[in-house]
Amino acid sequence: MEIEFITELAGETVLQIGLPVLIGLFFLEGMIVGKLTQPPVLFVGVVAITGPSLVYVSAIAMLCTLAFVGGQMLIYRSVDPRVESAIKMQDKIPYFQRGQRWIITRFGKHRLKIVDTVFNRYGTIGIIIGTFIPGIRAVIAVPAALSSYTQRRFVLAISVGHLLYFVLLGAIAYQLL
Repeated sequence: MEIEFITELAGETVLQIGLPVLIGLFFLEGMIVGKLTQPPVLFVGVVAITGPSLVYVSAIAMLCTLAFVGGQMLIYRSVDPRVESAIKMQDKIPYFQRGQRWIITRFGKHRLKIVDTVFNRYGTIGIIIGTFIPGIRAVIAVPAALSSYTQRRFVLAISVGHLLYFVLLGAIAYQLL
């Protein structure tokens, strides 16, 4: 009886405190900053420990996806030379302008043109598949922003990819895989 109470209390605590933290961690992961905490592993843990309904897991997945996409959009808009807000961020983030110039100089205009061509041809499927690969998932916004890949297409592709990723994580949490 005591063990059931403790287990139930732990599950409720995880849901009440852990979910806002989990959503915040997915935002940080979208900004590349949260890679050390591994939010996908925490998501699987939260679902496995609390055993919420499928509707509840879907809501959590949607909120975490929105948080991740928000973080990715911050990266996208920061790197995109066409976006006016990138100019404003140069004043607020130390070395930002130097980093943006370094990327453009390092890759060169010829390579950036190749990135642009590849992204326009395979960008959507590349972003969706890249969402499943930990190292690629965090930085996919950079080549998308440097190419002529539109912000709308990027948001759609990263959202679809991340929702499919959560289907995989949910299946793992429910021990279906």
